[in-house]
Amino acid sequence: IDQDGAGPGGTDQMAMMILLQSSQTDVLGLTMVTGDAWEPEEVQHTLRMLELIHRTDVPVVPGAIFPLVRTQEETKLRQQLYGSSSYYGAWSDLALAEKNRKQYHGPYVVPKLVEGPPSTKPLQEDAAHFLVRQVQAHPHEVTIYAAGATGNAAPTATIQGSNTGLVEPGAIARDARGQLYVVSGLVGRITVFAGGAKGNATPTATVGADPRPSFVGDWGIARDPAGNLYVTSPGNNTVKVYGAMANGPATPMAMIPTVSPTHQTGYPSGIALDASGNLYVTNSQYRAAGGCCYPSITVFASATSQTADSSHPVDPVRTITGSNTGLNAPVAIARDGAGNLYVANRGGSCCGIDNSITVYAADANGNAPPMATIAGTQTGLNAPSGLALDPQRSIYVANTGGNSITIYAPGTSGNASPLTTIAGASTGLNGPTGIALDAGGNLYVANTLTNSITVYAPGARGNATPVATISGGHTGLNGPVGVTF
Repeated sequence: IDQDGAGPGGTDQMAMMILLQSSQTDVLGLTMVTGDAWEPEEVQHTLRMLELIHRTDVPVVPGAIFPLVRTQEETKLRQQLYGSSSYYGAWSDLALAEKNRKQYHGPYVVPKLVEGPPSTKPLQEDAAHFLVRQVQAHPHEVTIYAAGATGNAAPTATIQGSNTGLVEPGAIARDARGQLYVVSGLVGRITVFAGGAKGNATPTATVGADPRPSFVGDWGIARDPAGNLYVTSPGNNTVKVYGAMANGPATPMAMIPTVSPTHQTGYPSGIALDASGNLYVTNSQYRAAGGCCYPSITVFASATSQTADSSHPVDPVRTITGSNTGLNAPVAIARDGAGNLYVANRGGSCCGIDNSITVYAADANGNAPPMATIAGTQTGLNAPSGLALDPQRSIYVANTGGNSITIYAPGTSGNASPLTTIAGASTGLNGPTGIALDAGGNLYVANTLTNSITVYAPGARGNATPVATISGGHTGLNGPVGVTF
């Protein structure tokens, strides 16, 4: 059993005890690896657990203290880009401050065990060699139950390097001849490697290379009165502008950096425009010179698309950010006729209010609190990722996590139930993310997981069947996340 053995008790220890007490298994050893706690502390908890259940015949073997990839320093850099999580296992000093968060200690510190110290000792062998030795001693009989977060089983071969064409690979398959098929979803590419390939190997084939690399990883979309399209590119920290008649592998007519010498905005996602062409952009992170990091809304003047480029970044004219704003991974934004800003906060970021809609006054700036907040168990919000308003200011929200559309009355605030919810098997909703209303009140939803656009009639509610669905191989839809008119 290759496990992170945080204790005392808890799921890590109980998972081991189930197999230790089963008549169908013969546990050859427990190899420890850092996960929920540091490995040296886990070794002591596991030794004591074996004493308490009278199984000291099973050896405990120290393993990896640090992961093979993603160092603590790399994790800190990722936090700067995408915000903090609420849990980091042994690296609890990186987690959001919580009253029930375990006090952090270094990797080689073993605090006093509440269950008492063990009298037994671990093996004087490392886990990786122990695993190899047991597999060789019991050919075709050993199953390694690898429940640990980072594992002690080092790779026998690695495919890596500039020749491979790999870009954040997310899925892999193997055919009968041993060829490997690897999906790099970020660039829409499948690379094929010969059986036994290793190192900086060149793929034997590349399938489905995206002919429009400028759209890789894009998120939000909006349209100005002239018909030009504005697209946020989170990975590149830019807003790209395409002409009204753009078609095919089009080159953007403008690239607006969201990073300037004095303002840095990481991961721009939601975008909206007003009648004058001013841009409103939500960002997972904002950092002013010498300041701290919070999610933000940045407002760029209408002339920005004519004056800004990667060599001449322009500062926003206004920024809403700070501890009072309630922003938490803001991924969508809409603007009503009075100029008030409505933001969908998907949650899971460093701060603010999870699963919420926050509303800001038209002139809000700086660390401004929202004038209204929709949040709570009655709201039906579940990873809200898309947002639209009708002329009466009713609020339409696409909930990616709940496969639902929730609709709220104008002026809704607090832990309020939606007026209407569209959800159910007949709706065709599957990972709804983008949402928009046409002039007739029809509702259009981009479903990321089924590569489809579903359309609902005005007044649709409950398990409503869409009046139209756009999907299929000819549509060109591939993980759609935004829709606009």
